[in-house]
Amino acid sequence: MSLAINEDHCLPTGLLISEGKEINGINLTDGTSNFYKKPNGALVILENEAKIVESNEITGQKHIRYAFQSGPMLINKSKIHPEFQPNSKNKTIRSGVGIFTKDNKTYLVFAISENPVRFHEFACFFKEVYGCNNALYLGGGKCAMYASFLNRNNPSDADSFCRYIIYK
Repeated sequence: MSLAINEDHCLPTGLLISEGKEINGINLTDGTSNFYKKPNGALVILENEAKIVESNEITGQKHIRYAFQSGPMLINKSKIHPEFQPNSKNKTIRSGVGIFTKDNKTYLVFAISENPVRFHEFACFFKEVYGCNNALYLGGGKCAMYASFLNRNNPSDADSFCRYIIYK
């Protein structure tokens, strides 16, 4: 699994752990891009569990197989990020991941909008359609998502390949 969002060098801006090895460390600094909107978070995959947690909670996790930090959190503990406004003028294609439980099983749902949407709309999708208690923003603008079963397997922009999450 990998995620890179630093477009200058195609390197992770935050935490990246692959197959139990830390590729890049946690980033708790402040900045101006969406990555730095607090709370930001990470998708963490342990041996038998997946979860989305706030970035400042990652250091307490043990035996992480895969993890990547992104942000901001769309939904945190069942609440939509407080900075997201329903009437914001900021609309773009957005991608994210949410986590929900059904029949005592935990599921991850990855989504990418087909049309430009506001952060608030995108967060509502995860909350209302899937009942996610936690969801994480992955990227926007020129983002792409590979899903061969949906015939989403031809990246339209080679630069956006760095933004892919690849899981084998």
